[in-house]
Amino acid sequence: MEVTIQETTTIFSSNPPFTKDHILPLSYLDIDRNLDVTFRYFRVYSNKKLDLNQNQSGPFTLITAALATALVPYYPFTGRLQRCYAEGGRVELHCTQGGGVPVVKATVNCTLGSVNYLDDSDESFSEQLMPNPNRDEAMDHPMVLQITMFSCGGYVVGSAVHNMLCDGLGASEFFNGLAELIRGAAQLRAEPVWNRVGLLGPREPPRVDFPFGEVLTLDKDFYPYMQSIGPVGKVCVDMDDAVLDRLKAYLFEKSGSRFTTFEALGGFIWQSKVKASKLGNQERVSGFTDWRHIGHSTVDFGSGGPVSVFPLSKNFLGSMEPTYFLPNLNVGVEKKNGFKVIVYLREYAIQGFKQEMDKLFGEEFA
Repeated sequence: MEVTIQETTTIFSSNPPFTKDHILPLSYLDIDRNLDVTFRYFRVYSNKKLDLNQNQSGPFTLITAALATALVPYYPFTGRLQRCYAEGGRVELHCTQGGGVPVVKATVNCTLGSVNYLDDSDESFSEQLMPNPNRDEAMDHPMVLQITMFSCGGYVVGSAVHNMLCDGLGASEFFNGLAELIRGAAQLRAEPVWNRVGLLGPREPPRVDFPFGEVLTLDKDFYPYMQSIGPVGKVCVDMDDAVLDRLKAYLFEKSGSRFTTFEALGGFIWQSKVKASKLGNQERVSGFTDWRHIGHSTVDFGSGGPVSVFPLSKNFLGSMEPTYFLPNLNVGVEKKNGFKVIVYLREYAIQGFKQEMDKLFGEEFA
């Protein structure tokens, strides 16, 4: 299956959001090297008829029209990330008149049903459904979108968003606002405020809660996603609430402490990855993120929320082997409990990891 790119259009804000070019500062948290990466994911929408006051426009037209309106308050997405070497290479956001967000229009000659609504789909195909800017392109365009129409009338909205500009929750807030406009809202329910330095900057006056005698620092040119760890593969695990309840009950019995699902399952997966990968004492397992409750599944462009949300970023939170907790596929007979876990890890460790995870379902928790 081949995705056909029809055109790439730059969407500009419907009204000038400012009259003078300016620079927006990023906080020290924003410019963490672990966030110097583009986060890529897509939402899958079925072929339900758009119920927008009989509007006959297709998804591409509707989404890009609303995007132009949303980019007035959200104009930072049209800016350019640039390093200021006078400030030691600190990244700033340069906002200039005439900036926009590139949107790719594409088609594919197959139905969503034929690819199981992209639930754990082949990555070589999924990769064609979203933009893939290189590191320099991502600095020039911190947000790039792709809308791909399937022959059944369903479509996929792929996103590439620079992690320095916003996190998953911030991106979901933007896309939910975009969806509100498509559904007929006259204005956004909540508009963004840029106050990175005030909200995320150092305390004034400074306060030391705990004295640090030594601080680890990184080499000047270190980039966490350039490490050589070998081929990385993917494992998809369907989790059941009953299994998780038994795991949490076991942990409470042994420790006397109550753990959330994220803590309990995250700990078990962490342990399983360490055992399967045979990691040394100096290595670490990181990059766990929970997507179930941050608004990814509520983005309704007029035909209901997405039936699936799926990340394709193997580089995230400083890790090249991230783990994602995702909501279940929401199409046909909806699963009433549980969720999906996507685990990236080194290919040589996949079989061992699956064996460790089998112990979870066999209730071998120790």
